[in-house]
Amino acid sequence: MLFTGRSFNAQEAASLGLVCRLTEDGQELEGARVLAQTICGKSAEVVRIGRTAFMYANDNGYRLAVSAAADSFCKVVATDAAKEGIAAFVEKRKPIW
Repeated sequence: MLFTGRSFNAQEAASLGLVCRLTEDGQELEGARVLAQTICGKSAEVVRIGRTAFMYANDNGYRLAVSAAADSFCKVVATDAAKEGIAAFVEKRKPIW
């Protein structure tokens, strides 16, 4: 894309790993709502840490991004949300954030 300027359809974008999911035509908003509901069901603290790591990775070089991701992972593991998530998984129940 960068060098050729070639455009492509959604299926090709998915096969290249540029998008994480596809929706049927006309169902884009509903697909976004489902994704938003999934994210809202997660720990707000962990989502915030993940978003910060994602934004950092986009704004900095690869080596710095990997370092920041490792740092973020360590922060997440130390949260009460991580403990609750692991306990809920082991106990086969929904986590209580």
